[in-house]
Amino acid sequence: MRPTGCFVVTMLGGVLTAAVLSAQTARKPDVGTVFPLAESDNKLAREAMEQAIAEARATDVATTAPAALMYRGLLLSQEEKYIEAIPFLEEALRQDPSLQAAWEALGWAYIHTEQKEKAWRLWEYFKDLMPDEWMPYNLLAQGAIMKQEWRAADAYFKKALKLKPDLFDLRFWYAQNLLRIGEPDEAEQIFRELIKQEPDRLDIQINLANLLTHKLEYDEAVELLRHINEELPGNPGFMMDQAVLELRIGELKRADQLCLDVQAIEPENLRAMTLRADIAEIIDQTELSVERLQKVIDNTTDPVQRGKLRVRMANRCHVLNQRKPGLFSTRFILDQIRQAIDEDPEDVATRTLYAERLFQARRFEECKAWAIQVLEKFNRHNTRAKNLLFELALAERRFEDAEQILHDRFSNFDPTDPMRDYYEARLLVAQGAYREALKRIDKMEAAASQGTVLTLLYHDLTESDWMPVTSVRRLHEHLSALKREGFILISPADIPSVIGLAPGERRMDPEPEGEEETVPLTARLIDHVRYGMTGERKFKSGKKVREPARPMKVVAVTFDDALRSAFALGAPVAEEFGVPFGMFAITRPNKEYVPSVAGWNEIREYAASGNWVIGSHLFGAHDEYPADKDGKDVRRSLPNRIWLPEKGRLESMNEWDRRMRHEFRQSKKIMQAEMGEEASPVSLVAYPYGDIGQESACNLSLLKNPMQSIVSEAARHYQVGFIQGVSGYTTAGDNLLLVRRHEPDWSDEGADVVRHAYEYHPLFMARRTRVEIAYLMNKPHLAEEMLDLLKRDGYPEELCRQITVETRAHFRNRPRRGVQPLVASSMVAVESAAGGGQTAPTHVAQTMQDAPRDPDAPIDPTAREAVAGRESDLVEYERVNKFREGNPDPWVYLSHPFIGGEVSHSKANDQFEILRYGGRGGLNLNRNLQLSAEYFESRIEQRIRPRWNAVAYDPDDMTSYLFKALKREARARLSYRTASGATLSGSLGVASLDPDYDDDDLFGIDMEDSPDSDEFNAADDENKVVGDLSAQWSPRDNLTLFVYYARDLVTSSVKTLTSDSVGAVARWKPSDTWLVNLRSQYWSYEDDNALFYVQGESFWEAMPDIGVWYGLDLSTVSSSDASDYYWTPYWDQRLLGVLRYLQEWQGYTFRFDLVGGLQREGARPLRRTDDVGLSGKTDWELVWGASSTYNKRLGSYLDLFIDGSVMALREYIDHRFLIGFNLGF
Repeated sequence: MRPTGCFVVTMLGGVLTAAVLSAQTARKPDVGTVFPLAESDNKLAREAMEQAIAEARATDVATTAPAALMYRGLLLSQEEKYIEAIPFLEEALRQDPSLQAAWEALGWAYIHTEQKEKAWRLWEYFKDLMPDEWMPYNLLAQGAIMKQEWRAADAYFKKALKLKPDLFDLRFWYAQNLLRIGEPDEAEQIFRELIKQEPDRLDIQINLANLLTHKLEYDEAVELLRHINEELPGNPGFMMDQAVLELRIGELKRADQLCLDVQAIEPENLRAMTLRADIAEIIDQTELSVERLQKVIDNTTDPVQRGKLRVRMANRCHVLNQRKPGLFSTRFILDQIRQAIDEDPEDVATRTLYAERLFQARRFEECKAWAIQVLEKFNRHNTRAKNLLFELALAERRFEDAEQILHDRFSNFDPTDPMRDYYEARLLVAQGAYREALKRIDKMEAAASQGTVLTLLYHDLTESDWMPVTSVRRLHEHLSALKREGFILISPADIPSVIGLAPGERRMDPEPEGEEETVPLTARLIDHVRYGMTGERKFKSGKKVREPARPMKVVAVTFDDALRSAFALGAPVAEEFGVPFGMFAITRPNKEYVPSVAGWNEIREYAASGNWVIGSHLFGAHDEYPADKDGKDVRRSLPNRIWLPEKGRLESMNEWDRRMRHEFRQSKKIMQAEMGEEASPVSLVAYPYGDIGQESACNLSLLKNPMQSIVSEAARHYQVGFIQGVSGYTTAGDNLLLVRRHEPDWSDEGADVVRHAYEYHPLFMARRTRVEIAYLMNKPHLAEEMLDLLKRDGYPEELCRQITVETRAHFRNRPRRGVQPLVASSMVAVESAAGGGQTAPTHVAQTMQDAPRDPDAPIDPTAREAVAGRESDLVEYERVNKFREGNPDPWVYLSHPFIGGEVSHSKANDQFEILRYGGRGGLNLNRNLQLSAEYFESRIEQRIRPRWNAVAYDPDDMTSYLFKALKREARARLSYRTASGATLSGSLGVASLDPDYDDDDLFGIDMEDSPDSDEFNAADDENKVVGDLSAQWSPRDNLTLFVYYARDLVTSSVKTLTSDSVGAVARWKPSDTWLVNLRSQYWSYEDDNALFYVQGESFWEAMPDIGVWYGLDLSTVSSSDASDYYWTPYWDQRLLGVLRYLQEWQGYTFRFDLVGGLQREGARPLRRTDDVGLSGKTDWELVWGASSTYNKRLGSYLDLFIDGSVMALREYIDHRFLIGFNLGF
């Protein structure tokens, strides 16, 4: 709020009049030899002097020569001809030093001609010359204000008032200066007295309204402004001041109407348009706030300001999308930020924001280009850009690049940051080094256990919940909610002691724990066996396992900028909670008086109350200066060299270094001088904007690392320094000059702050990361253990539910990336088994460790979805909303197309040899429904030995017949995943068997059916309907069930037969180190035969650090009747042991099994008398084999899988080899 020009003229006129009157009555002083004008260079020409005197006497013949010269000087000063006025005023004072108006006018003329020191000396002499006059003290007070020496001004005003206590304007100026030094109560009293004397002085009413506003007395302030606007209608400035106050007292409609009235006068008034957008946001009218903000943008002519508004628009839409997904398209948000960059190309924060939004939209190549541009052009140490490049490298599996970026990011900013362990753990997880990642998490957790503090940052406070500023009610709720959760409030000065560091101390690694009791060898061996069976340990590394540490819950509260409202409203809250808040004050006085900022007197009083500790916000580093000649590239002054207009160049490195060091020295000096005994016991500093060059533009980064220079200089003067960070946490091992602070949003309630406190707490982050690693290691019990710890320590129920949902999503319906090759492995079994639709009784270790699957069972759609990555739901969600608003989940939205192919060769039971090849393709119809099609051909070679079902025979004495056929099958598949995670799938298609021999070849063969009989149905390339139905679900995290029905052709080269089969599979993990698989399946054949198969296996993890497992596999298979056309054992039993080496992580799987054990077979009762000698059974005989699986994700979309196995049985060797790929788009 400011006085108008007419008020200023009135006041100046009053001053000059008073000065002239006083000059006329003052005695003529005794001028000494130190008279400052005695040797002046400004000599007045005699002609000019005589002309001035003549003109004055033409009006008044009694005018003295000195007075005539003074009048001429005053007239020239009023015409702003100060250089011409100076000689007249100097000569007048030489001739008559009693002319007080000349002393005043000459001093101001010196000031306007950049001769300020001369003015100060002149007025000092004036004071010495006339010590009993009020005028020189008033002038010296005005000079002190210009020099921002407000206490000196106060002393001069008091001396002037002592001499002239009733002078109206003198009292007004004195009251204004009282606000500068922090004496608002006395200033208010004087303002009220002056208004009583002159009720029409609107300039004083404006000052009082301003004062009342910052004393939070809004009701009286708004009444004053209403009166002012009635007296001076049509002033947009005063109208907007009233609108802001109307908003503060909750008169939203009146505030909105005032903005409309201002726009009627000034259609492009930015304050009015912006405030209307604020009002729309406050009342939560989503579309209205965006519409109004768009009008503000359209009517803003300044490109820089327009760019800031576009960023506000983008952020607003982003927040609204989080509340109501799909409300605004990603394209619209990105377009707003992109246009903001065009408006202000030098704004690094906007460029970085654009890159971050591109990353969220999965436009990786564009994101990478923008992030690199920020680093190369604006600041090679920009941590936000480096974080993006790290995330991109992880997403694109460029691990060496990610490691290099991580090293560069921390070594150049904060090498001691314990969060480095977290990022390194993420990198190791992506590389599959899960146990190494857990070691990094151990270090992070150890540091967090030693000491952890959350520091909150606020700026202003208000009593109104509807203002876009944190309300005192919300601040109270923030701290109350944290206290209810067990958080302890501390003073910011106590942060070093809480995290276990002395001020200035830095520790690279957490201190080692004390010695633990060593466990005897026998107990360790028993514990190792216990671990293999249950997954639980009593001892760790030969020492007793301690109970996991409980998190340290500590919070400190800080404020920036020393605002009066923050002091006034925050003090009662600090007193109630019994802990001081931190306040950081800018030590350099403002060039102009800012009523909202507390004076040093007030700051000392608040510090003395015990409710506040005061820190430095540096001296002048808040100012932004041009970094180029044209003034377009405006940058923060602390981490940048600025343009020196007087020298026409940028600062040199040396000049920047001196200025930067002066910032810290001067601010510390002023803090000590101003605070005195009330200074904080631990010296604190908050860097302006929380930035020392790690986020904004920095034109020093090409030459040196300014961040280390700034931190080093800060350490010379301060003990604790504060920056702004997302988490707000500081832990043991952190650099105390880089304490992070989190600023809650003004609309955040207590639950929001508590959620942030838990989500970003390093200890909770470590444990939540363990849950995520447990997902990837397929260890549901470890995930459950960490979840129990989180619950024990108060982790919010909402976040625990979120983890539970994620756990179920992973273990129940969202397989790891390694699931896709499982499909390939199961397909191998289709043709390696000689029965078609049944599985040959080879050990289950030939497939991956995951649950065994029916070889002909439908493919889980989530397996194919895994081709597009675990994040596919989020990717699809973003793509759905890319070009549309409103419905985020349409019924039909085509996405995630994929293709795949494979080729395999297998030999089984010394009877079948099969070459199989084909492909598949499909796409998602929506988020839950997938449609696909597949086509495969199998070239089958079948060697028939009549009566082959006999166990004991001499192959050389038996005749064998080789038949070949081509099997073709084509299917369409529809798969659906329910919201609970269950998967339903069904397929329908046709299959045919095309013989590669003549029918005559069948005659003369001793088979059970004669080829010319009615029972014999030879292969004839006739299409048969085939299909399947399946369901898969997980009732518990460690249990998966799968049931299915399938109809298919029996694999045979001679006879076309169909089979119907039903089966069930159960996969159970009693512990993370113990896996149990159970399977049963029953086939019914077209020729009234049947086959039943049951299998059980159990695996234990023997050496977790290496990836070694051992296991047992028991299986039995039996058929009802014998058949010469497909495999029909009477019974076959196997007892196998497996030694497995397994390395598995996202995008990569390698498994190698060694198998050995026993097998025995029994012969069926003889069918024919001439089979004597061919029947019988075997004893247990040794069998052995090996198998391997290799899976690799190449890039972001291509999966390669290779599978092979060899099994040596009694008289023959089974083998299976497969190679395939899946490509998602």
